Amino acid sequence: MATEKYLQKYAEPEIRLLNTWPDNRYRHTLVIPCYRESPDFLQRLLEQFPAKKLLLVLVVNQPDSDTSANSNRELLQAIEKLSPPAWQNRHLSLRPWGENGGLLLVERWRETLRIPRKQGVGLARRIGCDIAAQLHHRGFLCSPWIHSTDADARLPDDYFEGLPDAQTTSAALYPFAHDSGHSPVHQALQLYEQALHYYVENLRRAGSPWAYHTIGSILAISARHYCAARGFPKKAAGEDFYLLNKLGKLAPVAELTGRAPVRIAARLSDRVPFGTGPATAKIAGQLESGEEPTWYAPQVFGELRNFLNEALEDGGQVCQNPRWREALEELGWQQFTNHCRQQKLQGVARETAFHHWFDAFRTLRFIHLMQRRWHPPRPLRELLAQTTSVSQGT
Repeated sequence: MATEKYLQKYAEPEIRLLNTWPDNRYRHTLVIPCYRESPDFLQRLLEQFPAKKLLLVLVVNQPDSDTSANSNRELLQAIEKLSPPAWQNRHLSLRPWGENGGLLLVERWRETLRIPRKQGVGLARRIGCDIAAQLHHRGFLCSPWIHSTDADARLPDDYFEGLPDAQTTSAALYPFAHDSGHSPVHQALQLYEQALHYYVENLRRAGSPWAYHTIGSILAISARHYCAARGFPKKAAGEDFYLLNKLGKLAPVAELTGRAPVRIAARLSDRVPFGTGPATAKIAGQLESGEEPTWYAPQVFGELRNFLNEALEDGGQVCQNPRWREALEELGWQQFTNHCRQQKLQGVARETAFHHWFDAFRTLRFIHLMQRRWHPPRPLRELLAQTTSVSQGT
């Protein structure tokens, strides 16, 4: 069984510390990696979900490149003021939390336990989700969904309700919105959020099956599919993208449309090398200096749409297109077609194999290659204005 194989051979060593877990059972689990976080979110979650039998898994971590002894002090002091641990095994400790809940603290900030810098938040999320998967497998967690978010996210009141079947759905994505209020980064953050929607919507129009957001704050993951995908990759950024890239090949990824969004606070974070914080900081700097932020030209999505159509209709001829030849050579198109020929894949089987090969990662690389070679980026605000005009029919 994939779950047992993952937990026995690939999961992080923290799950071995659960062998002495008490007979504490919970309905839901929420995993939050914490590095240099204010403790304010603890009270917010406690007030919002007081009776949900929620196990909150906090992976308080620190990269080995940060030698400060104070990076997580405020949060740890707030946790210490809660009830004393009811259970502890090495760097894991469980405290009563709320009416029927628990707070499981994973201390990966101590000098001998710090996270390797290059593994960053990916390893932190992996540790928390591995723990949740193990507890679910052993019957201590009822819900088959592992919820993943961040300390700066405000969750809707119905957050734990109305999810799809975890047997047939690999992941569920909540709607999201960034809260920037009247902060100096307001315009930059709004532009970045619109750019994210622009990217996903254009993937959808091109016919890509990978047209959904990949944001760690908005994820719910099926425990069985999480194990089948062998967990979060140990990456300092992009861990959500790469996990969803694997999950989408196992079962559909559901978008929870029509619900209240997860609201993500605005902040110019430098804790990850790329993502919302660094991207927003870059746009803010450009706006301040009078430079116009740029984004993918619509023509790259036209190239993608045409390639997807031709690759599925007559895959043997797509390399004859001079605009695609160089990109497909770099992406390994010949190896894919050789595989299809050797396996005698046709019809639905070939289409499935194609989308597994031309996945979210290769789709993004194709777009970058089209941009680099043929369609340079365009001013972002101009693109967004054109998109709005088209959607309004003007």
